[in-house]
Amino acid sequence: GTPLQNAVNYTDTGLSVFTTYFYRIIAWNGVGSSTSPVISIRTLDNLPPNSPTNLAATTVTSTTVALAWTAASDNPDPGAGVEGYRVLRDGSVIDFVTGFSYTAEGLAPVTTYVFSVSAVDRSGNVGPEVQLTATTLDTVPTAPTGLRVTAVYSSSATLRWNDVSGNETGFIVERSADNWANVTRENL
Repeated sequence: GTPLQNAVNYTDTGLSVFTTYFYRIIAWNGVGSSTSPVISIRTLDNLPPNSPTNLAATTVTSTTVALAWTAASDNPDPGAGVEGYRVLRDGSVIDFVTGFSYTAEGLAPVTTYVFSVSAVDRSGNVGPEVQLTATTLDTVPTAPTGLRVTAVYSSSATLRWNDVSGNETGFIVERSADNWANVTRENL
């Protein structure tokens, strides 16, 4: 090619994907030339990896969702391969992991989240996302306070209490006449 006088960089274009190229630089003038050592490069791939499979919520609590999936595959080039996985919550990247599981923490109780996982290969190509919708559980209700008797008669008693939780499905009244050896239950 045409000599590049005093150039200290060169961009080679039109290269093929997954191909090894060797380069050396020759400095020359009217007296002679000197050659640099040879270096090699391997061009990157431009094909994204496949999606991971079997995305599942393995454990769900009121504030966490544990995810697990099966590894994704990448193209067969020896220099390619899955580097790790992007984990997204509601469309925003929340982490990058190299394994096949992730636990999202600090979530709000009784809230639905959409999680996505996509593989990223060593060339930085991002594969298609797989999605999973998970709803966190409710928290355990707080025990009522202020249990008191408001009326007692020969065959009945009226109880009252304070509902301090607000997230219960209902209340169960337990009664025993012999120090909890025999208990009767009434669902309210």
